[in-house]
Amino acid sequence: MIRARIARLIVTLFLFACIQTAFAQTGGKNTSTTKPGKRTSGASSPVKPGVTKKANPSPTANRKKQLSKPLPKGVVQKYAVAMRLFETGKFNDALAAFDAIHRQYPAHEPTIVQYAKTLYRLERIPESYNLFARINPQYLDPETAYEYGYAFYVQNQFEGALYSFKRVPVDHALYDLASYYAAMSAIRLKRYGEAEELLDKAVVLPDKLARNKSLYQKHVTSLRMLQERAELERTTAEEKKRIASDSNQSKNTTQATAAAAPVDSAAPPPPYSHAGFFGVTKLGKITHKRTSELASFHSQSETTYKSDETAFAFSYGPTIPLSFKMDDRQAAIGAQLDLKATNVASEGSKSLLKYNQTSDIIETLVQKSPLDTTRKGDIGGNMWIEYPMPSGMWIGLDGHLSFTYPNFARGQRYGARGLYAQLAWLKGGPTTWIGTLGGSYDLIVDSETEPFLASSSIDGSISAKLPSSSTITAGGRYGLLENLLPQAGVPGPEASVNAFLSLRQDFPLGMSLTATGSAEKKELYTAKDPETGNLVSTADANTLTGSVKFGAAPLSWLAFSASYRFSKNYWTIHNKARKERFEAITPSDESATELNGSLNFTF
Repeated sequence: MIRARIARLIVTLFLFACIQTAFAQTGGKNTSTTKPGKRTSGASSPVKPGVTKKANPSPTANRKKQLSKPLPKGVVQKYAVAMRLFETGKFNDALAAFDAIHRQYPAHEPTIVQYAKTLYRLERIPESYNLFARINPQYLDPETAYEYGYAFYVQNQFEGALYSFKRVPVDHALYDLASYYAAMSAIRLKRYGEAEELLDKAVVLPDKLARNKSLYQKHVTSLRMLQERAELERTTAEEKKRIASDSNQSKNTTQATAAAAPVDSAAPPPPYSHAGFFGVTKLGKITHKRTSELASFHSQSETTYKSDETAFAFSYGPTIPLSFKMDDRQAAIGAQLDLKATNVASEGSKSLLKYNQTSDIIETLVQKSPLDTTRKGDIGGNMWIEYPMPSGMWIGLDGHLSFTYPNFARGQRYGARGLYAQLAWLKGGPTTWIGTLGGSYDLIVDSETEPFLASSSIDGSISAKLPSSSTITAGGRYGLLENLLPQAGVPGPEASVNAFLSLRQDFPLGMSLTATGSAEKKELYTAKDPETGNLVSTADANTLTGSVKFGAAPLSWLAFSASYRFSKNYWTIHNKARKERFEAITPSDESATELNGSLNFTF
């Protein structure tokens, strides 16, 4: 009996435990099913007395609940793989990975953000903007906030751009660029006071933006003053209108009062700033340059040259806008005066093989002056005119004249006069492209202003300014040098072809590092004996040159630079009988180091 009762008790407890477990798994809710297309009647889910029935959650609440759920384990792994592709710079592969996740989970914000950043890296800004527009920039990291702002800026959504750019903190590397573009956005929104403050915060900028900043600062200050003046005039006009309506004066008195105090609605135009490639420099500069050069003459001998050069230079001139306009660009004409005084302390002998530019030729002539040059003066000027053309292009013409006075003596002076024509274009975006094509013709003149050398050239270059603050430039030049007076005795190649490639990286505090490599072919180089002046031989040469330069401009008025250059010449001598003498007077290897410091005073 007792055993039977115990067995029944155990069975009862087991059945009770099963019922409790089933009830706990269903949460105590009604588990009855509803057929598709039919609604459950109100009687099927009765409400207990004293208990308030909960309302169905809204669609917004359901969406937030879905967003709060973590991604399934398999998708998390896909997201991690996509992030690794992004972080290693494989943006095309990362784009495909983020796209697949976004199609499956279109509301997952981390995927949206990384998807947009990947499109940004691929310079697909409009598509990046479409994704960025779906998220709130309030909690973005500084780098993403900058990219968010730039995408909005390119799409002319300046309110969103301004808000996002201002979220980049002051200690971040992108703070100065963000402040600059925030200022540009504020200008588009006509919030000139805020734009002026933001431009003051943008201290460390690439060269092109830094030049634009100074122009915009003047422009924004004028616009702010005009805006304040217009606001004052509007307030004054409203106040006068209220006083006139309140005072029950006669019609004649009212007209006399209005005539006595007219409102000047004409505001002065803002100062013109030229947006083309030519311009006028308004600058005073004190510079000191220390140079050390070494020339090797085919392993036979070496010469050294050291110099300390201190100079003061002054440049000034006007820019006048013309009536011709295209889009928001305007033609202009400009003129500039250049003055320079230089003191040189040197030792050793200098070897010069540079004849690519007119300034190189003048330097050669000055160095070969009959008297040792310890001082020299330069005076010159130029006038230019530039017109805008379709597709962001500009065409310009520049005429220039200059004279160099060794030891400030008129009888030893040399000069140059000539023309330069240029066709240039600029295409903005995340990567800014700049291209130039130009041609020049110069006459080198003696102390009596009689030409004895003619130099002509064609040059071109193309530059790409990347979002990473890097600039890549490639270009070339073809030059001809003609002796108008054979007895002038100026050495140099009759023709030269030069090609170069340059890479520049900008850093904070105005620092930059530039590496350049070039190859040049010289034809019919004339080597003359420095002792007798007689012709030794003509020759052709191939020259390889490499250089590196570090620059820093921590303040707008202070700049430093250091550079090193090395050249290797491979000569083909035409007169084999004079090979030994040719090699004794013509260097095969050249190297030079240069240190520069300058104080700049802008006007």
